[in-house]
Order: sequence, then C-alpha cells, then structure tokens
Amino acid sequence: MQRFKFLERKQDYEFEEDERERERLREALASIAAPQIQRIYPKEVEVSWQEIDTSEAAASGGPFPQIDASEFIYEVFVYEGKPQGSPASCHRCEPQSGNVLKIEKLKPNTQYCVNVRATLPERDVTGAFSQPAFFRTLSILHEIPPPPKIGNRGPTWMQISWKNALNMSLLIKTIVVQYAKAKGEFMTFCEGSSDQIRITGLEPSTSYRVRIILRTDIGDTEPSTPSYAQTAPSNQQQQPLQQVQQQQQPLQQPLQQHQHLNGPSSSSSMEIKIPPPQINGCFNRSIRLVWAPLEYCEARSNDFHPIDEREYTHNGASVGHLQSNREYYFRLCVPTETGQIIRSEIISARTRKDHYENSSYQNQITPTTNITTATLSGGAPNTSSSYYENNNRDRLQIPTQLQKTYIDEKSLELTWRYNGREFETLIFILEGSIASQENHNQSESSWRICYKGPNTSAIINDITLNLFRVQAMNSRKHTASTWSEPLFVKRVVQRSKRSIPDSNISSSALSTTSATPSSAAAAAATSSIVVITPSTCTVPKFFEITWCSMQVQWKLSEVLPETSNNKISLIYELQRVDTEPIIIYSGDQTQYKMENLKPIEHVQVRARAVIVEYSGKRNEGDWSPIGSACTTCTAPSPPQNLRLAVEGRMPTLAWDPPAQLNGADIKSYVLTGTKTPLTGDATEKSILKRFGDTSKTEFCLGKVEPATHFAIKIIAISKGGESDASEIFEFNSPPTEPESPQDLHIEAISSTELSLSWTPGAENGSPITGFRLLVHELSSESRSASKHLIAQHQISEDITTFIASKLKPATLYELEIVAKNLIGISESVSMRCETFASPPDPPELSLVQAQSNVLKLKWQPAIASSSTSSIEPCYFYLEKENDFGTFSPVFEGESKMAKIKNLHEDTVHRFRIRSAHAKGIPSLMGPWSETYEFSTTRPPPPAVKGSLMVSEVSQSVFQIEWLPVKLVTNDGTDNFVYRLQVVPKPERRSVLEPWKTVYEGTCPSYTLSLSPQSSTARMARVFVVQKLGNNNEELCSAPSVIAQFSSCRTPNESPRKRINKPAASGNSTPSQPSEDDQPTRSPSSVHRANHRNNSAVVLVCAIVLVLIYLMMI
Repeated sequence: MQRFKFLERKQDYEFEEDERERERLREALASIAAPQIQRIYPKEVEVSWQEIDTSEAAASGGPFPQIDASEFIYEVFVYEGKPQGSPASCHRCEPQSGNVLKIEKLKPNTQYCVNVRATLPERDVTGAFSQPAFFRTLSILHEIPPPPKIGNRGPTWMQISWKNALNMSLLIKTIVVQYAKAKGEFMTFCEGSSDQIRITGLEPSTSYRVRIILRTDIGDTEPSTPSYAQTAPSNQQQQPLQQVQQQQQPLQQPLQQHQHLNGPSSSSSMEIKIPPPQINGCFNRSIRLVWAPLEYCEARSNDFHPIDEREYTHNGASVGHLQSNREYYFRLCVPTETGQIIRSEIISARTRKDHYENSSYQNQITPTTNITTATLSGGAPNTSSSYYENNNRDRLQIPTQLQKTYIDEKSLELTWRYNGREFETLIFILEGSIASQENHNQSESSWRICYKGPNTSAIINDITLNLFRVQAMNSRKHTASTWSEPLFVKRVVQRSKRSIPDSNISSSALSTTSATPSSAAAAAATSSIVVITPSTCTVPKFFEITWCSMQVQWKLSEVLPETSNNKISLIYELQRVDTEPIIIYSGDQTQYKMENLKPIEHVQVRARAVIVEYSGKRNEGDWSPIGSACTTCTAPSPPQNLRLAVEGRMPTLAWDPPAQLNGADIKSYVLTGTKTPLTGDATEKSILKRFGDTSKTEFCLGKVEPATHFAIKIIAISKGGESDASEIFEFNSPPTEPESPQDLHIEAISSTELSLSWTPGAENGSPITGFRLLVHELSSESRSASKHLIAQHQISEDITTFIASKLKPATLYELEIVAKNLIGISESVSMRCETFASPPDPPELSLVQAQSNVLKLKWQPAIASSSTSSIEPCYFYLEKENDFGTFSPVFEGESKMAKIKNLHEDTVHRFRIRSAHAKGIPSLMGPWSETYEFSTTRPPPPAVKGSLMVSEVSQSVFQIEWLPVKLVTNDGTDNFVYRLQVVPKPERRSVLEPWKTVYEGTCPSYTLSLSPQSSTARMARVFVVQKLGNNNEELCSAPSVIAQFSSCRTPNESPRKRINKPAASGNSTPSQPSEDDQPTRSPSSVHRANHRNNSAVVLVCAIVLVLIYLMMI
C-alpha cells in the first residue's frame, strides 16, 4: 500500500507539471497575430501570417524541452461571411512550406474572412484562433455596363433608361440605380428588373450624376460611367420677371404651327399653362419631338432659338444639325392674337454619343460624304469604312513582291503576291501617285486608287503615274493591312510631283482611264485657281494610352470640295495647349504618337488642317475642339537609403520613400530577404524569409535570432504596380547569452543519488564557458513552495551528465541548471525527482503444498522497522540451490506465491529469497534471506487403465473386472492393493452421496451383490493404494474411469456380460470397506458362473440356426 501511494503521488505531481507546461504553451500559441491579405483575385487570395517566436514559445521549468520552429503546424480556416459555423475550407501548413498560402476555389465578388491557428501536434497542444482578417474577392465580370440614357426631365424628376445599352448575354438578376449631385456621394435609388425608371425627389436646376450596377448570380459588376444631367428649372425660375400672366379669356383662334416669336408676353388675370413637348426619339445628331411650334437651346447657354420651319413634320418636329453627346432644352412657344407669347415648361434631352468619338463636347459637324447627318425621321449617323482602316491594319498580311511589266509605251502591268490566308471578302487596293525619282515620300492626298478587286494584278493606262503601292482589305469587316513598299516606275513623260485625288472618281474608272500628256497639260492650263479653306477637324481621339505615351488621331469633319488644282498640299498641325501652346506635329498623317510623357500627365491638344498652295501660301482651317487625356500611373522607383534606426535584439529598419512615385501613392512596403547563422560553418544555407509589410517607412523586425547575418530588400507597392527591389541592406545581429540547456533527463539511481543529463543549447554567437547546477530539497509539507539549497556545483562546458550524491532516501529534490558564456547567463531550467527508498528486509518463506516433483511456496514481506523504509516492497527474487552448491533464480516478479516444478522426487531442496522496491536496480534490492529447506514426496502408484467391465451374473449380482497394474518398488515387493468404491448414481439436480469402499485386495475382479429390490443405477471406480512402512502411510493413485451399471434382467433370463460406458471420474479419496454391501460369493464362483453363461449362449445360438434352416427348406 505504501508503494502504491508513492506511485500515485509521483504521478499526480507529474500530471500537474504537464498541465502547467501545457497552459504556458497554449498562452504562447494564442498570441499569434491576425493573418494579412497580400493579393486578391476573383477566385484566389494570398494570405500570410507572422510565425511565432520559438524563444517565447519555449517555457522553462517544465518537462518539455525548448520548442523548435519545425514543430509548429499552422492551420488556416476560411469562412464565408463571418467566422461562424463550419469553415468553407481548411488548410494545414507544414513548417517547410513557409508562411504564405494561396487559397483557391473561392467565389467571385464574395465576402470572406480568414484566421489562423498554431498547433504542436507532437505535444498535443492546440492554440486559440487568431483575430479574423476580412476580404472580398474580385468580380470576374470584365465588361462594365455603359452609362444609362437620360430621357425626359422636370424640375424634380428625370427619366433614365438602359434597355439598348445592356449586354444581354449576362445572367442579370437585378439592376441597381444610383444617383448623386455633382460633388456628392452616390445614393441607391432603387433596385429592380425593369429597363427604365423615373428618379424623383430631385432639386430644380441641379446637376446630377446617374449610374447603374448589374447584379448577377456570380456577383456585382463595377459601376458604369456616370451620365450627367441637370433638372429643369421651376416655373418661377424659367419665366423672366417682365413676363406677366396671360389673359383670362380662352384663345380665340387656333395656334399657328409654323410661327415663331420671341417678343414679350402681356399680363393677364388668368394663367394659361401649355404642356411641354414630348420626346419621340433621341439620335446622334438629331432629336424628334411631337408638338409645334418649338424653341430650343443648349443646356449650358439658356439662349433659346426657334426651330426652322423645314424641320417640322405633320405632327411635330425633327431637330437636326445638333452635336452628339450634348444636352438640349426644349419648350413650346405659342403666340396669341393679342400679341402675348405663352411658353411651356422646359424639357431636356441628350443626343446619343457617336461610337467613334470621345466623351468631350464637339462643335457642329456639317454633313459630308463620310458622315451623314440624321434625317428628320431620326436616323443615326453612318460612318465610312475609311475611319477604321488605321485601327485595324495589322490584322491582314502585307502584300509583297510588287513588280512591273511593260506592255507598251503607255500601259504597264503590276503584279504582287499575298502570303496570308485567302477568303471570299479579300480584295486588294492599288494606288498610284506622281513623284520624282529622288523623293518617294508622298502625302496621303496625292495617292489615287488605280484598282480595287480580288485579283493580284492590274493594268495601268495612266502615263502620269509613276509611284505605286498596294494593300489588302477585308471588305466585310472593313479592315485593311498596311501599305506595301512603294514601287517607282520610270516614265518617259515627267509629271507633276503632287496632286490631290478626286474623291468622286471610282476605282474602276481610275484603273481604265488613260490621259495623254497634251490633254493633261491643257487641263492644267485652263483650270482656274480657287482658294480653298479646309474644314474644322474633329476632336482629337486618344488610344493606346500608357504611362509614358499615347496615340492621337483626328480627321476632317468634311472632305475637301472638288477642284482641278493639283498644285496644292494638305497638311495637319497638332498643338498642345495644356502648358504653353506649341505645335508638336505637322504633316500629312492624321495620327501622331506622343512620347516621353510623365505618369499621370494631363494632355490637351487640338488639330487643324492647312492647305499649302504651290506658291507657298497657307490656307489654315479653324482649330478643332480641345481633346484631353491623361497618362496612366506606373510602378514607383525603389525605396532608398535603408538603415538601422534601432539596433539590438529587436532592430528597427528605416528607409526613405521612393524618389519617383509615378502618379500613385504608396500603399505598402514589403520586406523580404535572407538570414544566415554566423556559425562559421560553410555548409550553413541562407533561409529565405518574408519579414512583413507596412505602410510606414520603418519596420520593427521583432526579436531576431542572435549572431545571424541578415540581407533585406524592400519593394514598394502602389496602384501602378510593384517597384523594383531596393538595394540589399546587410547587417549582423549581436551575440547574446546562450540558450538554456535542452533535452533534460533526470532519474534516481539509488536511494542517495540522482542523475541529470542535458544537451547544450545554442551558443548565440559566443561559446559556452560552463554550467552551474543547483540542488534544492523540497519539504514534504509543501513541495511547490518550500525548498532550500543544499548544494551548488560548477560544471565545465564539455560535461553533459552529472550525478548528485549524498542525498536522503525517499526525498524529493529539484535540480536547476543554467549555461554561461562571455555575454551572460541563460535562463534556468529545472527538473524534479525523488530518490529511492532504503532497500527492504527479506520476506519469510513457507511451504503451501508438496508433491513428487512440484513445490508450491509463498511468502510475506517482512514488517518494516524504524531503521528501514516504510514503503512496502513490490518486487521479489527467489533462488534455489543447484547441484553445484550455488543458487540459481527460479522466480522473479511481483507475485507473493510461486510453484517450483521439475524437481526430484522424495528429495530435500534449499531456497532463499529477497525483496526490492523496483526491478533491475541493485540499489533498491534488499539482502538475501536465510536458507529454507523443503522436501518433495514419493510418486503415487499408476492408475488403472481402461474402463471397468461389469457383468450381471444373476439378478442384482454383478461381476466387476479391471486390468491389473504392474508396480515394482525399490525393494522389489508388490506392496499394493486395489480399492473398489461404489455409489448410487444421483438423480438430476440431486447431491452426490459419498463413495463407499466395497472391496480392497490384490485380485483385479470382484462380485457385487445388491438388494433384489434395489433398481437404482450405480457408479463404480478403482484406486491403486501403496502401503508405506509401518506408520500406516499410503500413496493413492488417480481413480480409474467411472463405470455406470444397473439391474435390467428378469429372474428367468440367462446371464450376459456387458461393458458399461464410462462415467465422469471422481476425485474423492477411497475409504475403507463398508458393512452394507458385503460380497456373497468368492472369486472362484465368479469364474464358474461365467463358464455356465457362455455355454447357455452357445446353446441358444445353435437352436436359432436350426430353426432358420428348417424355415428355408
């Protein structure tokens, strides 16, 4: 019992220590910071976290050693919405995988949160979840809905629609309509599935922005570009102060449809209101209204003008010659016979935006052959295919190998080759021009179309042309390749150098027209010179905008009129006006690439056309409206001037912002680099590490590893992208005091000694000079609080095992150890252990049972004295003296009883025994006991073999026989007898009666006579009994097989012999013969009865055979 109590106290103490250590580890794991979101994609996200400092995770004073960084497992949990319920996904990150994880298979445009948890699976310690980090995945809808269309407007409302502007291939669920004032924040007005809505509750004469958001099954799209509109003024605002109320009487004559007056209206006691006109359709250059007569003005001027009579229809008016993408006001103007003018409320409408123009307002464009103004019915403008040629040239291969073949003096054949894929709509355009042999650079206006068709050859009959080029075109998509290299053909007759082709001449006519030199000279001489002023250019368009360049394109709003003067040149000038006005381009091209720009640089340009006559006179057209654009931002330059702001164990790194932000503010700085331990070992590899990110220009690296070389570089991240890495900044962390000894192991080796072993910790840049070991004795009353120092030892640095001696038995001690170097002393670690108790006294040995070759022994531990330990021994050693006079072990274990087998019969054996507190520890084994002697007995005689043979000789008389036994003793005499026992067979569930001895003698048979009235079944068994000496000792063998028998014969029945089935063997010891069942015949009479029985059986068999034979005859 004392031993069990000692083990229970020891286990309770170890369990409490383990729980305290686990609690400290859980607190360290719970200090993990929230994860950080690095990059967000529509279906993926990159997450990083700060690893736990292993020096803080390791606890001192417990059974666990220092924690290694490779033992940590980080689990990342992703939740949809809030961190409730089961996570959407869970990821387990091994130590070698780093602290950055890419999570995939997310839903686009969905709110998620992520947290991280650190665990120590080998120590069965799990930390708490970190604080969650929230993020929303990006939308995968690349198309942004176009801006909504503005319809009718009033002082407090406006009508918007988007039916023709939506991409119906998207699975749109609802449409969110938002509006805001010019400088206010957007507010959601409604959300529905209709294609138009009326926004109410607005303020009169106020500018608003309106946009829409498409809500689909996979998320919301980005908001559309806002549409700008202004509500109409109220009745009090729109009427001038000099306008008085109208007459009370009704109008005397009907309104005249086509009369427009701007005079003031007279006063009247009754106000007559006219409903405003209705918008019937809005187009690019016109607006169709239903009413008459009308006035209109541009929204920015409020200067109303009457509509021309030619624009009225039978039920309204179609106002044309308007500018695209501009807002206009309309109102009804009705004159009365009294001279007053009644005007209705103002309604507003916006013309559509041309798909080839930008969002800036343009000046009025006159109809030309390339752009057709909308008709009175509201047709949209048509653009010629020449506008798209510059944008789509690179889609086709350039024709090559342009060659000439002279047919005669006036005709030649041109051939070329096309290496691209041919298709049905592929055609070729061959152009010619007049140039000198020295200068092949011609303006675009000097080229003429000579051939247009699918063939790769053409015959030229015009002898004035001597420079040719060809291009491929897709006639269905209106896309064309770039022009081939010009081919100069030497002509006999020299022609003029420059000419402007007639726009009305078809390609077929040019290819077949041939003019003689005399006719061309005559036409040039007789043509009159007309001064031509080019029309205004369109607003410059910008495309291919980058952070340092952009393409500018423009064109004439009207083509040049027909003229016979071919001695003029058309050039274009592009002027930049956002700074000091300066001409940045002058040439015959309608496209120019602006380069060497700065990021986020605003550019404003305008263009004009100039006709230069042969004499050098310039006819300059008007400047076009100003077009503006802005370059994009780009990645910033690298951070600079990296330095250590704070040195020490927790260094802080500082730096200067990038010198060039390139148009975008810095969002964050990312610190990456390597760290290499300064151990002097060439095999040490550098470890890549992401130290963290911050939005400031300094970052604390935390508690870094001592004596480590760091190489850190910084990347700046802005809206324009990631900058190049900065210059690598290198520094070494200072050495510190060594780490505490690790892998502590303590054990008791005797009742007065404890052994402590350990592994030295990291040196941290300074070699370990030694260890200091303190031995504390803990009091039995309060082991955790009361302790006192009993010894202190200084140990050299090369020793990792120490044995503390001269201790008290069965006493709890605490051994505390620290490591030392030149920098300082490490944190102390300690372990506790209890010394063994004093060896116990030997137990007392006694004999339980002796057989011929087996001795059964038992023992009891000795009663503890005051000088020995009070703890009961739990292990025993039993030895037996062998034939050589020495002792050999025969039993070892915790049992208090042993059975010794395979011994010599009738022999004296010698034994000794001792106790121990534990197995295999010599110091816990007590002394050997005195020698005990025990003897084995003689072997019993052999048992009767086989079953008993029982024959019923007559009624209630049985002959019992068995096989004889051969027994030879040491003296050569057969001193044994047979003992026959009989007992009535018990009924079911009755008690077996004691066996009764009916015969004891040397004859192997016996005749048993029972009472004739007895019909109970009997059981019989036989023992072999050997007599020993004169002291009436005897050895009894095992019982024979039990035989069962009963009387089943009538008085006239002849005797028969049967062998009874064996019954269960009995184990009772045979007793002396009883007087109840005494034999009535001698053994010789038994033999005579058997002989008579055999004769009777033979006689009966003979009679049966005779009867069978007679029946067969």
